[in-house]
Amino acid sequence: MNRRRTTRYSIAMAVIICGLWLTGCMQISSYQKSVYDDAGKIAAVGDSYSFAQRTGGFSADKFLVKFKGFSGKQTVWKLSAKDSCTITLAYKAVISSGLFKTCLVGPERQVTVIAEGAVSDQLTVDLQKGDHEIVIAGRDASGEIEMTIAENDQVTVVPVESN
Repeated sequence: MNRRRTTRYSIAMAVIICGLWLTGCMQISSYQKSVYDDAGKIAAVGDSYSFAQRTGGFSADKFLVKFKGFSGKQTVWKLSAKDSCTITLAYKAVISSGLFKTCLVGPERQVTVIAEGAVSDQLTVDLQKGDHEIVIAGRDASGEIEMTIAENDQVTVVPVESN
């Protein structure tokens, strides 16, 4: 009799834990999907993102990633401009589905869209003196992106480590 009660209790606990886990994952996913259209969430300190699949990586001057099912916001680089200046990005994004954009977050946490959707171009980005971030944002996006930032003596570039 006691053994049956223990088994039922164990099963009930497993069902409750699985339910809570699934509910938590769905809430995170809905938040990540809402980031794309919300400049305040893009400007927020800290990242929240998920990829169904992701390969590639980045360094101080290059970002190359192939991905599926990307939603949320990921910071790629932190930039520190000694003075107002312009940086150049060799940029190529091939997006096969979903929404995708690359943004600059400025010193006052203002958001400027650098590129949206599929773009292949040399992009110039004006920086004010101070700290900036280059971020990617997406909603159910799949594709690949390659960015190379040209060296500039006025700007220190630091890649942001990710999982």
